Amino acid sequence: MNLFITEPARNTSRKNPLEIQTPLGNLVFCCEFNGKIFNNPTDRNLLINNNTLLSSWQSDYYILEFLCFKNNPKLPAGINVDECIYGVWRVKILKELKISFCCSLKEELVGIPNSGEGLLATTFETEDYTLSIGTEDEDYLQNRAGSEWFPERLKSEINPNYLEYLPNGIKINLPNLFIHEQAQIHFIVSWANKKNDNLSTWFAVDQSLKETMSQMNIR
Repeated sequence: MNLFITEPARNTSRKNPLEIQTPLGNLVFCCEFNGKIFNNPTDRNLLINNNTLLSSWQSDYYILEFLCFKNNPKLPAGINVDECIYGVWRVKILKELKISFCCSLKEELVGIPNSGEGLLATTFETEDYTLSIGTEDEDYLQNRAGSEWFPERLKSEINPNYLEYLPNGIKINLPNLFIHEQAQIHFIVSWANKKNDNLSTWFAVDQSLKETMSQMNIR
């Protein structure tokens, strides 16, 4: 079953889809099933194009897909970033599960929470670089409940306690999901040299995933 609909894959890849290199060290996308960390690269990585990689896993409990792609974000005039990467998880539940999604740096850096309207974000700084991680906050998750990729019943269950700032990233803890339910959680990561505006990475992670995927013909 394909949870994402994209253009046909051009090739396969053995690249680890869940770990990317950044100027601040490696960054990891991960999820947990019933409290157990899942960080399992797969042989089924489909290279959609030079900037888009689609990976999939299946067990008796779930069908899981991860879409990772680069994109040029819409930014205010006069500022720019070095890179902007989207990591989008989709899962279809085959047996009841508790599931969490996270995005974090492997380095021992501590982020500074700097969220905005509809945005849960944290930013890291070194002498030369700024890096931000962003995702939807509880209000946007509640508003999305009832869509194809978020169960309607979660509208009344999701609250700030399910969203967690880690010292080195962000974690989204969903309530238990039941058979046939589907969910989508995404993270946007952006970094820039400090010669650019220090707020550039914050603006870069405050983007509409739905609009971006539509422009890329991904459903």
